[in-house]
Amino acid sequence: MYKGKRKKIGVIGLGNMGKPMALNLLEKGYNLTVYDIRPEPLNELAKKGAYPAKSSREVAEKSAVIITSLPAPNHVEEAILGEGGVLEGAKQGSVIIETSTIDPPTIKKIASEARKKGVDVLDAPVSGGVQAAEKGTLTIMVGGNKEVFEKCKPILTAIGKEIFYVGEVGMGKVYKLATNISAAINTVGACEAIIWAVALGADFKTLYEIMKKSAADSWVLQTAIRRLVGGNFKPSFALRLMHKDLGLALKTASERNIPTFLASLTYNLFTAAKALGLEDEDNIAVIKVLEKLTGLTLPY
Repeated sequence: MYKGKRKKIGVIGLGNMGKPMALNLLEKGYNLTVYDIRPEPLNELAKKGAYPAKSSREVAEKSAVIITSLPAPNHVEEAILGEGGVLEGAKQGSVIIETSTIDPPTIKKIASEARKKGVDVLDAPVSGGVQAAEKGTLTIMVGGNKEVFEKCKPILTAIGKEIFYVGEVGMGKVYKLATNISAAINTVGACEAIIWAVALGADFKTLYEIMKKSAADSWVLQTAIRRLVGGNFKPSFALRLMHKDLGLALKTASERNIPTFLASLTYNLFTAAKALGLEDEDNIAVIKVLEKLTGLTLPY
């Protein structure tokens, strides 16, 4: 099993999710090498005891297991397959744990290229947002070789609480995108209900309390809508990332002739939100599209 200070772990991507995951690995005693294109998180992690690498390749050269946490498919491909990337430095027998939310075809391509170098890939997207990443309580959906999964389980449990093995490489991304489709539709549904009721005279905060105690209750209501009540649009999960994930899901759906009526409508609302310049706010900012269309401003 990959555990303890003797096993060297690398983390590439120190953003909202990658940085807290790296901090949790340090806290659990792992020998950590990290890389990000921004110097600020690198310096922060270095002060905590991590080695700051100068490239993804250097991370791979110094690590038995390499974790990637990046915004989009092109970033993941560049970090792993590109010049100065992971596969240029990875040793035979190394493992890449890819935690980003990307499309199944991209992770399958990466895994295929990695196998040529004797490197295993675990497709392991995470769910739960920044708070769960900080607490080490992420939900992780893992696709890949079962034996490699079992060996890496101590690492996964250092950053997550609910760990699911879901089959071959690519399936982790399928399960993750499914959860994000559901969450996005739920978010838009809750926002539409709130705008409808407030436009007809309902008190926003009273409505929220009633929704929590009724059939309308959900994880989205307890997290994103709770932040909305407080007027907090600081990104736990940025709107641009939700838009990206819906786009990936819809692209795959189109290729496989899978109907996505609600996901398509939801994607259009998030596209409108991006057009309003809301992409760097929390994804709950999609409600501002409905506010603009109705001429309503909620009393945050």
